[in-house]
Amino acid sequence: MGALVRVGAVLVVVVVLHRKHFHLGVLMVAAAAVIGLLFGMRPQQIAVNALASVFSASTLSVVGAMAFVGLLEALMNRAGMLDLALRSLSALVRDRRVIVGVVPAFMGLLPSAGGALMSCPMVDGACASLELSPHRRALANYWYRHVTEFIVPVYPAFVLASQISGVSVRSLAAWSAPAGLIAAAVMAPAVFKGVPRSAAVLPTQEGADRRSALCGLILGTAPIAVVVALVVACQWSVLAAVVCVVLGLAVVRFPGWELLAQMIRSSFLSKTCGMALGIMLFKDMLSAVGAVDEIAGYITAIGAPAAVTAVVLPLLLGAVTGMNSAAVGVAFPIISGLFSLSGGLPPQMAALAYIASVVGILITPMHLCMVVTADYFRADIGEMLRAVLAPAAAVLCWGILVSMLWRH
Repeated sequence: MGALVRVGAVLVVVVVLHRKHFHLGVLMVAAAAVIGLLFGMRPQQIAVNALASVFSASTLSVVGAMAFVGLLEALMNRAGMLDLALRSLSALVRDRRVIVGVVPAFMGLLPSAGGALMSCPMVDGACASLELSPHRRALANYWYRHVTEFIVPVYPAFVLASQISGVSVRSLAAWSAPAGLIAAAVMAPAVFKGVPRSAAVLPTQEGADRRSALCGLILGTAPIAVVVALVVACQWSVLAAVVCVVLGLAVVRFPGWELLAQMIRSSFLSKTCGMALGIMLFKDMLSAVGAVDEIAGYITAIGAPAAVTAVVLPLLLGAVTGMNSAAVGVAFPIISGLFSLSGGLPPQMAALAYIASVVGILITPMHLCMVVTADYFRADIGEMLRAVLAPAAAVLCWGILVSMLWRH
C-alpha cells in the first residue's frame, strides 16, 4: 500500500503544478528524483539510473519517434499535404463529426504517442467550422485515438495479453471489441454537445468530383499511410518507419537546406520531446525502485477475489506506468496464475483484464498521448482527466458485464 500512496501522491502534485503552467518535462524529471528518494535511493544511484534511462533503447526510440513525427508534420505542412487531405476528406464525408473521430482512430494504429501528434493538425482543421473549444478538440483527438485499441489486434499489448493468457486473439477481440464501440459512443456527447447540425454537416457540393477528392486524400495522407503500413503490416518500429518516410519526403519535396535545418531544430528541441524524455525517466525510475512490483504484490497479498484482481491490478498498473504493454506484462501472469486451478483464464476474464489495462492508461497523466495532445491544443490536463473518468467507467462496466457471463 505504501508504494501506491507514494506514487499516487507524486502524480497528484505533478498534475497540480502542471495546471500552474510548470513545464511537464521538468516536472517529470523532478518527480523521478523524488520517487528515488522516497524509495530509499541515494542521490548517486538516482543520477546513475537517470543516465541509464536517458540512453536506453526504449527512451531513445520514444523521443526519436516524437522528434521525427514533428519533422514529418512540418514537411507535410510545407508541402500542403495536410490541407489537401482535409479538403479531400471533407468532400467525401459531409459530417465533420465523423472526420473528427475517424482521423485519430486511424492514427491509433500507430502504437506510439507520435501518432497522436500526427492527427492533431487534421483534427484541429476538421473542428474549425464546429467551433469546438481547445479542450474538446484535445478530448476528441486523445479519446478516439484509443477506440481501436479495443478492436484491432495489432497492438503489442493485445498480442501479449493473448500469449500470456492462452486465449486466442480472435476470442479476446470478440469480447473486447464492443468496448471500443461503447467508448466511441459515450464520448460523443462530451465532444459534440451543442454543435448545431448545420455546422457539422456540410451541404452537398454541386458537381463535386469524388474521384478527384479520393485521389487528393490518398496523396495528402500517403506519408502517414506508408508509416502505418510499415508498422502494422511489416512490423517495423515506429521510429524506423517515420525516419524512412521523412527521408523520402524530404527528397521528393525538398524545402531547401536553410528551412530544413530550421525544421530539424524545432522538431528535435521541441517541448514535446522534453515531455517524452521526462515521462520515460519517471517510468524507468518506478521500475528501478521496484514500485510496480510492490503495487502488484500488494494487490495479490491482500487476498482480493480473482475477479476483483483482474480489474484492479491492470487498471492500477496502467495508470501508474501509462503504458499498456507494461501493465499487461506485469498483471497478466499474476491473473493467469489465480485462475490456473480452475482450468485457466477464461476469455471473458482475459477481456476484462485487458479492457481494465486500457482504461488505466486513459485516466492518467503518465500517458504520453494525453500529454502531447494537451500540449498541442493548449488544453488543461486536469480538465481532460476529469472529462474522461465517466466515459472510462462506462467502458469498464462492459468488461465487468462480460466477466459475469463467465459464471453462467
